[in-house]
Amino acid sequence: MSTQQIAFMTPVVETDSTQRVWPTYDHDIGLTEAREMIGRWKRANPEKASAGAITRVGLERVLGQEGCVGVRAYYALNAAQSMTLVFVGVDEFGNDMDAGELAEKIFMCPPFCPMDSALDS
Repeated sequence: MSTQQIAFMTPVVETDSTQRVWPTYDHDIGLTEAREMIGRWKRANPEKASAGAITRVGLERVLGQEGCVGVRAYYALNAAQSMTLVFVGVDEFGNDMDAGELAEKIFMCPPFCPMDSALDS
């Protein structure tokens, strides 16, 4: 791995010496690497869900809050004891905006799985 690739993968923290600032990072990943990562998860966890989807409406509600610069996803168990994710907005200092909008009720895969995704091989 080149130095340029390592620098690209490391979040950049924009900061002066007095305030902690949320990292800027574009989260870009290629299809090959994504497939390898997903495959490792599925091999290590064959009985667990392989994906979860959330609607744009839910994400936009969380991201649309004033001061929201990102989203954090918490692993959780719903009332039926099934794995889910809880999404919360994150402010510029990396703090959860837990007094604001939250989102959950993701569509788990299975059963809500795409028929022909290049990621699910």
